[in-house]
Amino acid sequence: MSKVIVYYGPREAFETYIRDIEDYKNFIDLIYIHDSYKSELFKINLNSGEIEKEIKISVKNVVAFSDEYSLISEGATNAFSSLLNSFLFECLILQNPPLYIFKQLEKKYGEIKPIYYEYTKFDSSKLKEIDQLYDQKIIGQKMAKTKLMRTILSNTELSLNHKPTVIMFYGPSGVGKTETAKMLSEILGQELFREQFSMFQSNEFGAFLFGDVHYKNSFAKELLERKSNIILLDEFDKCPSNVYSAFYQLFDEGIFMDKNYKVYLKDTIIICTSNFLSVDDIKKNVGDPIFYRFDATIEFKSLNIEETKEIIKMRYRKYVSTLTEEQRKILNNIEAEEKLLTLAKYFKNFRDIDIYIKDFISGVLLPTYLK
Repeated sequence: MSKVIVYYGPREAFETYIRDIEDYKNFIDLIYIHDSYKSELFKINLNSGEIEKEIKISVKNVVAFSDEYSLISEGATNAFSSLLNSFLFECLILQNPPLYIFKQLEKKYGEIKPIYYEYTKFDSSKLKEIDQLYDQKIIGQKMAKTKLMRTILSNTELSLNHKPTVIMFYGPSGVGKTETAKMLSEILGQELFREQFSMFQSNEFGAFLFGDVHYKNSFAKELLERKSNIILLDEFDKCPSNVYSAFYQLFDEGIFMDKNYKVYLKDTIIICTSNFLSVDDIKKNVGDPIFYRFDATIEFKSLNIEETKEIIKMRYRKYVSTLTEEQRKILNNIEAEEKLLTLAKYFKNFRDIDIYIKDFISGVLLPTYLK
């Protein structure tokens, strides 16, 4: 009897899982083999006028990667199990199949217990690392750091279930919200999963969240492919208010479901960033049902002059460290760092500082490239 394995997780991990599987065909190859065979069979029948008995094609192992489903038609996915009837195989291994394919397989082969990729859990042993690294990377947000660590501790050591830790970062732009999420992901040694909500228009955002035809991208599909248990929903305040309901079950139970996929997100840290300036502002704009699903709301404050100067020094010295000795000498001769520090009062956030420093250095060094 054929064996069916369903694996949910990122491609890199799936490739590791199947690396010892020998002599396998990709699912999309089966489509081509099937179509070619059907075409030849049709020609035989047409020429002979007789009905030729269909012969099953033997394939040892079949592997379906998640991106292959989008390459086949809607009709082919709906008749997935019928397609398999044309083949004899020992093992069928699928990565992240849509729900309707999974249900077809269970109907045909019986109960299937999926294998889920085990993401690294952010446990309390990482708190010391946050404490040591945070102030080196994010300036002026000591209160945010303390509240973040308390929230993580509360939801790792004192949690009675595996629901996500859901946090709202709020405050002005460019003061460390996104950088904090990146730092947490770096500590885990995983690539941050980041969704930029301001990129979507209202109509396409609804389709992206709730699912569309199987071959189109979706939030659930991207979650299945994520490489980290740190999830950043950037600019959550730009999300149309009529779709906040899509996040209720995700924030409560760590389950996200659309018309094509069901994703389990246990032990995740979900960070929503916004430019709201107060807790009352958050409540007013997102509404109580979402607001009371946050485990914490953490404020990121505007930078003062001394904090701005510290960031200028840090970023300037980082860029200078990549230059040649001759280039550094040119900048030292004009006292570039000192000049930049006198401009501290004109900067409002990290992003402005970074852009200006790079432009300043480029302006000083440009003539050396034109000689």
